[in-house]
Amino acid sequence: MKEMLKKFFVFTACAALMSVMLTSCGDDPDMPDINDDPAAYLQTAISNTMAEISDRYSASPISAILNSISGPVNSVGFDMGISANAETVSLGGTLYSDTENNQYLFDGSIGASGVELGAQFYYQPEFIGVACEFLLGSNIFYGFRPYGLVEQATGSIFDASTGSELGMDITQLQELDDMLDAFKSADGLSIQEMIDASESAYNDFLSGLSFTVEEQSISLAGEEHDGYSLTAQYTGENMAQLTEDMMNILKDSSLFTAMFDLSAQTGSGTTEADFNAQIDAMIQELADDDTQITVIYYVCQDKVVSMDTTASDFTDEYITIDYYGDDGSTITMGYKDKVYPIFSSTVDTSTGYSHTATLNGEVTINDGYAPGNMSMVTNWNSETGSLESSIQMENGMDSISMSFSGTLTASQGEGFALENGQLNMSTPTTGDITCNLSISGGAEESFPTPAETVNIFELSEDELYNIISNVYYMLYM
Repeated sequence: MKEMLKKFFVFTACAALMSVMLTSCGDDPDMPDINDDPAAYLQTAISNTMAEISDRYSASPISAILNSISGPVNSVGFDMGISANAETVSLGGTLYSDTENNQYLFDGSIGASGVELGAQFYYQPEFIGVACEFLLGSNIFYGFRPYGLVEQATGSIFDASTGSELGMDITQLQELDDMLDAFKSADGLSIQEMIDASESAYNDFLSGLSFTVEEQSISLAGEEHDGYSLTAQYTGENMAQLTEDMMNILKDSSLFTAMFDLSAQTGSGTTEADFNAQIDAMIQELADDDTQITVIYYVCQDKVVSMDTTASDFTDEYITIDYYGDDGSTITMGYKDKVYPIFSSTVDTSTGYSHTATLNGEVTINDGYAPGNMSMVTNWNSETGSLESSIQMENGMDSISMSFSGTLTASQGEGFALENGQLNMSTPTTGDITCNLSISGGAEESFPTPAETVNIFELSEDELYNIISNVYYMLYM
């Protein structure tokens, strides 16, 4: 139980700290007086730390791509060729998005052995459908309204009460209607509201603790600086309260209930009642545990640069954040009695974006669960566009490797282009796979709304039979 308490603290604390990274990064707030209000001082130091880290990671290629796309209507297109076992498959398509009207259209194709098949998928709140001229004989989009399936099916060719040969018991659609309605009406806390509420709960947690403050020299970027250590002790009761507050934030969202409704409809997974019972039991177990956890925060230059955690007789755990100038930083987490950290992430933005991350622990490959490691490396020169990335996983029995190279150019609000992309992957089950890839995206003047849409619940029996016959003929003749 004590080991679980300690690990749960580390997980919860890290989650609360990292949530700050998702907030906007403005000027550093004024530091409260550490002696008058050490909790407020620590909260501000944490915010400063995560704002600076967030600024580092915001230089990544993914962030550059997201920032390059602006406007209410955008498109992202790709072309891909996959080669494996002497076979080549081509994939391509363009996704159009109209965020103001909540509508999306994907125009894609797949080709193999000299045959290419194209299809389009369209969604908006009042219609979802697909068009495939090869199979359906026209560019008409056939689909239905996503909500109100029972209402649409009543009296249609799918209603058994009409005597149609294609009829069924449409009351079976009611459960699906209820589930979709639950997601449609999921108007609880937004993601940003949940982040803000989680940060507030964690700050309240810190405010309820007593800190011992000491002036001391802190190592930062290989140099010693004047700083402080803030020591606090957490109890199981403290952690139980924080856990309960965090879970209540999640439960305030109706999306939470909708997810369990989906689980209940499909007859799989944990029910909401079971989940609540498990959480309540864990909270009670935390509250009853008498283990004390000691955490020391080391602060200098108005930032938290490291954190040590100990609980009873267990090994010290640590989190360190090392800043090495204006262009980079390193985050590490691990056990002090290990020669290597559990996790390390280093980012350097001096020439664009260079990121190296390693994870040491248990790695699952081909159902084999053994000690191993995973490493990820990304290097992107924002001036030349040169992009290289790789992932390597090993667990002592097998390994998985993946590498990618290409040229990425991206301009704020003006679109992006990834050219000459090549992905190489090797796994124990698939062998060697090579993929050539190009992607581009940007703003569009207008959204390509389908010219004609047909609700399948409004078709006659003859019309539906003609469609089915056409699909059968194209597939089997």
